Amino acid sequence: MPLPKQKVGTIEVVSPGNREMDYYVKLALYEEAGVRLYWLVDIERKTIVVYDLEHEAIPALYHFVDSVPVGIYWDFEIDFSSMDLAKVVTTLSDKIC
Repeated sequence: MPLPKQKVGTIEVVSPGNREMDYYVKLALYEEAGVRLYWLVDIERKTIVVYDLEHEAIPALYHFVDSVPVGIYWDFEIDFSSMDLAKVVTTLSDKIC
């Protein structure tokens, strides 16, 4: 899977049938490509895992009730508590399929 060299960040929604790919394989690919920030939004677990690949930090775990700091932008965060992510993903899936 070729990736752009200057990619700043990536947000992925974990695929229930392909969890290993999202949690391990893609993480390694993005890290190798120089991606600075990798977010995994897990609908089943209602979590957001944030990997700060630039600083090799321990991954941060957030829940759908949290505000998540973007990290690459000063004083900017995304408030997941104001979103119904399960509904968003279901709506997108219905339109794509």
